[in-house]
Amino acid sequence: MKKIVYLLMLIVMLFLIGCSDDRKESHSFSPAMAASGMSFLAGTNEVFYGDFEELFDPQLDASFVREKYELVNRTKADRSSISTLAYITYENGKSLLVQLRHDPDPDKYYIYNVIEVPEDVAAFFEEEL
Repeated sequence: MKKIVYLLMLIVMLFLIGCSDDRKESHSFSPAMAASGMSFLAGTNEVFYGDFEELFDPQLDASFVREKYELVNRTKADRSSISTLAYITYENGKSLLVQLRHDPDPDKYYIYNVIEVPEDVAAFFEEEL
C-alpha cells in the first residue's frame, strides 16, 4: 500500500512539473518534493535525466550533476524516508541540525526536532558542503 501511495505522489509531482508553461519556474516546490523528485528521476534509467538535471542549481557544472545522479542511483532502494532539515553552524564551532515538519494547511513549516551535531560529523559537513 505504501508503495502505491508513494508512486502516486511521484506521478502527480511529475505531472505538475510537466504541465508547467515555463519549465524554469516549475521547481518552486518544497524541499521535500525536490528530494522526492531527485530520488524518483534518478531511478528512471536516463529517461528523465533532463528533469533530474533541472532540479540542480544551473550554475553547477554538468559533471557534478552527473556524479550526483550516479550517486543517487547507487544509493537508492525501494523504500525511503525524506526529511526537511536545516544545518546551522555558529561562529563558536558548534552546529545544530533542525528537523522541520510541513503543515500544508496553513502551508507553514514547524520545527520538529533540534539536535547538536557531533564535532566529527560537523567537520565532515564543513569539508563536503
